Amino acid sequence: RLLIFDPTNEFVPLGYLPSYLQDSFGLVAAPDGGHMIQMPLLPPSTNRLLRTAKLTLSPEGDLSGEITELRWGGPAADDRETFHDTEPAKRAQVFENFLGTFLDNFSLLGASIGNLDKNDETLVLDYKFLSRGYAKEAGDMLALPPRVVGDKYTNMLNLFTVAGKPRKFPVDFGGTTRQDDLFDITLPPGFSVAGLPAPVQADCAYADYHSETRIEAGVLHYKRTFEVKNVVVPVGKLPEIESFLQEIAADQSAEALLRRPNP
Repeated sequence: RLLIFDPTNEFVPLGYLPSYLQDSFGLVAAPDGGHMIQMPLLPPSTNRLLRTAKLTLSPEGDLSGEITELRWGGPAADDRETFHDTEPAKRAQVFENFLGTFLDNFSLLGASIGNLDKNDETLVLDYKFLSRGYAKEAGDMLALPPRVVGDKYTNMLNLFTVAGKPRKFPVDFGGTTRQDDLFDITLPPGFSVAGLPAPVQADCAYADYHSETRIEAGVLHYKRTFEVKNVVVPVGKLPEIESFLQEIAADQSAEALLRRPNP
């Protein structure tokens, strides 16, 4: 929360402190002069993203269903800015651009935005889609990536070298956050599991990442948690973060192998 210094020398919560002001110094004006204060770094729970998906896979490998995102703190503020800057008639393109980052052949079947103008409430994004050929043929099997959408900062991997040389400056995650993905994919009748991605538990001083894939009653359950705890990574720790993000990238591209039923 945003804090100010009052005459009683106590900090009073007023509202949300943007990520670009956190863990920095601010000058607060008072009747007797200015006061330099240390801005807090808010806990990951302040900036949340909870993404849940109920999806169905066809025998041909088509994937369809609905995804709901609950966002508050930083993730909500970022998306609210995007949607407010987009004409209402063109807001479906925001959803399409997001899906197009992860899916090659898809159709957006519907989308809605909840609490867009209620800044003190959770932003709700809901979208339905069909992705044809999402699971790829692999002999008598289908190769299904359980992580359907969502990237956990792996685009930062291109920051670790500059013109082929190691980076000489710190890396900034931008803000603390906790993000959870809970995906349920109903499999076609008769299909069996030939292999599942191994669970991942990657931890470092700056962030944590855990994922797990399991099958229960014909439904593939994929869940993962990503948490940024510290924002600025000094140069000496960059190899640690690079290795951490490479583990995430490998998990995001991992596939479950599904065997077709015998003819």
